[in-house]
Amino acid sequence: MAGENTTETGKQAVGKWLKAKGTAIGVAVGVALTSLGDYLLGDSGLIPFVIGLVKQAIGFF
Repeated sequence: MAGENTTETGKQAVGKWLKAKGTAIGVAVGVALTSLGDYLLGDSGLIPFVIGLVKQAIGFF
């Protein structure tokens, strides 16, 4: 590695910063989507609740 240039250019620094932020944002979005999926589709989620209401309404009429 003798003679290798180890100084970082501005573009490289910005690229590393964006990559780090992109990874963090990607993880946050993944967690949010997982939580949203659980909220909508989980056993006690919104969609099963609505389906239960519709079934009750159909049974009522």
